[in-house]
Amino acid sequence: MSIVLEDGNHILEGMYWNANGSAVAIIAVVTPGIDWAAYIGGTGDDYRKEETLRWVARYGCKLPEATARHFFDNRLADMDYRP
Repeated sequence: MSIVLEDGNHILEGMYWNANGSAVAIIAVVTPGIDWAAYIGGTGDDYRKEETLRWVARYGCKLPEATARHFFDNRLADMDYRP
């Protein structure tokens, strides 16, 4: 999965859950060839999956590097984590 954001960054990977009226996502946002960062956040169930992933990319809480690498290191191990 790759969703291109307005700023040219990409949501390379995203984990999404929806239960009991709440949607939660953890995503990896990549600046191609430069770095990446992971974010977590949630929306109401009136958001579809892609809308939730975009919302988290824009407004979510940035994860510390160790936590982000726990979720996404398998594909992003060679890239720097965004400070």
